[in-house]
Amino acid sequence: MDRVIKGSLISLLLCCIFPAYVIAAGPWKLVSSVEYDWRGDGIPYAVTLEIPEDWDSGGEYTKLTIRRNGKVLFTIEDEDGLTKHTIMTKQVRGMLPANRLADSAYLLFLPQSTDRSIPPALLLFGPDYASSPGSLHIIILGGGGIPKLVFSERHFSLSGYMDITGDGIPELIGKHCYAEVWGPADDPMSHTYNSYAPYQVFQFGKSPDETMNQNLRLSEKYNRQNYYGWTGPGCHEDHVVVMKPHGGTKPEIMQRDEAYKIYGK
Repeated sequence: MDRVIKGSLISLLLCCIFPAYVIAAGPWKLVSSVEYDWRGDGIPYAVTLEIPEDWDSGGEYTKLTIRRNGKVLFTIEDEDGLTKHTIMTKQVRGMLPANRLADSAYLLFLPQSTDRSIPPALLLFGPDYASSPGSLHIIILGGGGIPKLVFSERHFSLSGYMDITGDGIPELIGKHCYAEVWGPADDPMSHTYNSYAPYQVFQFGKSPDETMNQNLRLSEKYNRQNYYGWTGPGCHEDHVVVMKPHGGTKPEIMQRDEAYKIYGK
């Protein structure tokens, strides 16, 4: 049986409920407005993107509101700002479905299944900050066609959105951190080490009202095939990737203290 980790429920709560995560209300400026027939029934959803008029931080917008028939169904705010998906997915377009489903630089609708009766998922991206990935939020239509936040991470770099199990439903692949590089003190430009920054594989729930789950078996398999190996999920400092091991033909993951003894700090 596959081992799974529940999606970040804390992040979901913070993002949508607790005031500490919500930007102080003030005069809002409209950034973009899009209508999209999300359910395919001829009744469009109106999506508006807004930003405080006095906003002086990153991103192009901070609040997204979804309405249907004039009724507000969903709102999300991101205190770090959100940006165009055309910027954040530029490096991984070959790992995403070719059929984008809405004409918007801000809203990325991607198929949630090969079953066309299932409405697509909406992906929202936050900009990178320094050496950290930006946020990623995924919204799908739950029961009754009500938008539901099923994935929300403050730091998540999208690497792929594709079906790697053959069941017709795509997996979400990405990283919670970027790798840092460094070398021994006597040769700082050698870049001997990379910090351990594995891929994470998440799956959609079995029902539209479930949050996404991390699948550890798929994460391990994907890393062994596409990374330098696997020592568990998440970014941590106990292990490093030795990029040029002695006598080795490919990078090797080692315990940090052991690597320092052999190669220096």
